[in-house]
Amino acid sequence: MPFTPTQRLFRLAPRDAVVVAAATWFAVFAVDWLTVADVSISTAYLLPILLLAWNRGTGWAVACALLSMAAQLMLGLVHGYPHAHAAGFAFSLANRLLTYVVALVLMRQLRMVHDKALHAARIDELTEVLNRRALREVLVRELARHARTGRALCVAYVDCDAFKSVNDRGGHAEGDRLLRTIATTLVREVRASDLVARIGGDEFIVVFPETHGDAVVGTVEKLRAALNAACAALGWPVTFSIGMGTFTAMPESPEALLARIDALMYRAKSQGRNRAVHATFPAPPGVAPAEAAAAVH
Repeated sequence: MPFTPTQRLFRLAPRDAVVVAAATWFAVFAVDWLTVADVSISTAYLLPILLLAWNRGTGWAVACALLSMAAQLMLGLVHGYPHAHAAGFAFSLANRLLTYVVALVLMRQLRMVHDKALHAARIDELTEVLNRRALREVLVRELARHARTGRALCVAYVDCDAFKSVNDRGGHAEGDRLLRTIATTLVREVRASDLVARIGGDEFIVVFPETHGDAVVGTVEKLRAALNAACAALGWPVTFSIGMGTFTAMPESPEALLARIDALMYRAKSQGRNRAVHATFPAPPGVAPAEAAAAVH
């Protein structure tokens, strides 16, 4: 989902946030220097403070607030506030500082609420792995990464054979328990850099970024064995069919990529289930796509 200009401003990389905040702060300070005798623009210092509070955290925002207070104190002294008004000036500075602190605290609370909502929108509630929406975001990034680096990507489509029998025998609660076990096993068996998502029902996707198929074929078979063992230990008569694609050239969209590995998964089912089928896209020269798929037992 594309971001609006305002969302982009408040979703800066940490270094970019510091640069933008610094530029904004110096611009505000310059205007304040030129207009201090005519008009107060102390509220404008909130711009860099809030930008840092959102993107870099409380410490950076507090530092910016204190710097802003020091700058305003210096400007007051340079422009020669009369001694008779010293108490009023000090009260004004204290009031500004309180405003800055309250504003940055509220901004940090808003960021926490935002992050929790974003997390909830990207996580499958039952299994606590990524959901379909989050998976699409991941694949969009991987397609862009491939366009920059040309590195291959492996994606596996994992489907539970005979899942309906568990629901029929033990009810939906037992089916949910099985789904959570699948997700936990997948997360445990893959690398920290790999990603697991549930896209609906008993179907899961595992993304292996910047990984060639030869390096992952053994991992996928290990995944299948681990899933079978975990389910057998809990008395579930299920197995797993896996379709795995190695993409040395990316399809036009995440949906096209998923369609290709979905077809491989169904090929695994048609060949007897409880197996993995791997193919490279595009197929090697002189090899038809249907012939490129190899079963991995």
